[in-house]
Amino acid sequence: MKIKFLMDWKHQGTDYEKDDVKAFDDSTGRFFCEAGVGEDMSGTVPTQAQNPNKSITLNVQSSNQNEVLTDG
Repeated sequence: MKIKFLMDWKHQGTDYEKDDVKAFDDSTGRFFCEAGVGEDMSGTVPTQAQNPNKSITLNVQSSNQNEVLTDG
């Protein structure tokens, strides 16, 4: 599915700029349309209006960070 971004957006560490057109699998493309940040170029999936009061679920992944201190 080709998506045209309606605003600057960051998703999974990738930055997208307004008017960028990118291809995604159907579920990711649908996510952008349902979030109101993307437009399906084929017109199959409608773009929903953004709702700032809509609750969302974040899938937070745990990570480990190692730091090395040097006396430099």
